[in-house]
Amino acid sequence: DYIYLFNIDNDEDMEGAITSDLEVILETDLLDIYTNESFVDTASILFVNEGVLNDEVVSNGVFIDYPGVYDLEYNNYKYSFTVNPIITGIENLGVYSTSVTPYISSGITYLNNDVYISGTEISEPGNYKLKIIGVNDYVKEVQFTITSDIKGVLHNQTYSDDVEISFNGDGYLNNTFIESPYTISGPGDYILKIQGNGNYLETLYFNIVEAEEETTLIDIIQKYDVVFLAVVVI
Repeated sequence: DYIYLFNIDNDEDMEGAITSDLEVILETDLLDIYTNESFVDTASILFVNEGVLNDEVVSNGVFIDYPGVYDLEYNNYKYSFTVNPIITGIENLGVYSTSVTPYISSGITYLNNDVYISGTEISEPGNYKLKIIGVNDYVKEVQFTITSDIKGVLHNQTYSDDVEISFNGDGYLNNTFIESPYTISGPGDYILKIQGNGNYLETLYFNIVEAEEETTLIDIIQKYDVVFLAVVVI
């Protein structure tokens, strides 16, 4: 499918091949692979006659589209390389405030040790580890976090009015379970905890104080009127 083999001596072994780009490959050529080279998604390696890929005999080149660690022996020389999957939708150590949808091109995938299907939306806040397992003990991990996206309150702040909050995940206000959205009223010290997957915990401390009465011009006049009246009476 990839090369046109040719034989000059009319025996079982081929002397060389021609690619679709008219490149000539000879049996004596070294393979065009760097030491410990890393491929993304696929690896296409062309050669003539037989080689051994991870202890299995292969002929006239290999096309690999599955993640793994591979050893290829050809002409008494060993080549080692890795094939990695394509991962989109997340980045390693990324922090997100909204849902994410990772896509993995191939491999067996786990999310926090549960089987994960590529393209499934992840919306719950938490700490996540995406693990892709491939051939020959290949493992690739991507860690990321989805926050609770708390709105309406800040850490270590003081408020004089009611506080309206919204969040994702399981919320606990002073150790009492609450659901988003929620309005907090009344003076006091508050601890808001949001829990999520993978031992995710977000804690905010804040308090609400009674609003101070504003002194208006009318209040001042009324006070002076009372004093003046008392003086007159005396």
